[in-house]
Amino acid sequence: MEGQVSINNDAAGTALICRIYKNGSEIAYATAIAEGTNRTYTVSVSEIDLADADDYYELYAYQGSGSSKGMNAQYTWFKGFKLIT
Repeated sequence: MEGQVSINNDAAGTALICRIYKNGSEIAYATAIAEGTNRTYTVSVSEIDLADADDYYELYAYQGSGSSKGMNAQYTWFKGFKLIT
């Protein structure tokens, strides 16, 4: 599983956290801290996991600016691959 989140930020020091959940429980996360103002910043997270037929995955994002921010849709995504052996 792999996911990425991108937002426009107007405050240095703001955290952006991206988390992958499996069946409602967190299995991976990554954090990025904005270094400047008025910039786009991105965080990516990935995890290799063994899944059953009834497992489900979710991607969550949190940004700590204190106000609503819009996601950059062209740089925000979530994907997974099934490997058959």
